[in-house]
Amino acid sequence: MGSASAPVTVIEYSSPTCPHRVEYRTHVALQIEEEFVRTGKVRIVFRLIVRNNVDMVILMLAERQPAPKSQQILDAYYARHDEIVQSSNIEQHGAESGLTVMLG
Repeated sequence: MGSASAPVTVIEYSSPTCPHRVEYRTHVALQIEEEFVRTGKVRIVFRLIVRNNVDMVILMLAERQPAPKSQQILDAYYARHDEIVQSSNIEQHGAESGLTVMLG
């Protein structure tokens, strides 16, 4: 994210289901992007970490999309993080995201 010619590159390691990451993404990251990334001062390179099956599904959904859509998928997940991780019906959330459940 940001200009390849930015003088500073920040490498951000994160897991979608990490509650600290969700807090950062919904409260801090937007300010950093506005002040530093959009002004060309900083470029951010994301390195996503898979900690569990939910991370895997979220990242599989995001990686199958072009960059702007990929970030929209991650942002939509962060907005519903608490609801999704506390749900007893993860299949319903997957279906709402366009996944189908294969029962065998």
